[in-house]
Amino acid sequence: MLNFFKTTPVLIIFSLLAGCTAARLVTSNERSVIVAGAGEAWAQTTPIADAECAKYGRKAQFLYDKEGFPRKYFYDCVR
Repeated sequence: MLNFFKTTPVLIIFSLLAGCTAARLVTSNERSVIVAGAGEAWAQTTPIADAECAKYGRKAQFLYDKEGFPRKYFYDCVR
């Protein structure tokens, strides 16, 4: 029983952190896309931005990232 109380908080923390590392769409329109991801998730955010821009017949062009948690990646949708 004592082992349960030692391991459960650790498992909960790791589960929460694992969910925060996945890249996810914050907002998009025909001109721009913002994708959030933890750490250096640039490679994970590019396909999401490309897919959003493709809805408007455009391609995603990386602009910049803003530090924080989660880090935000900003893209322009260009022709």
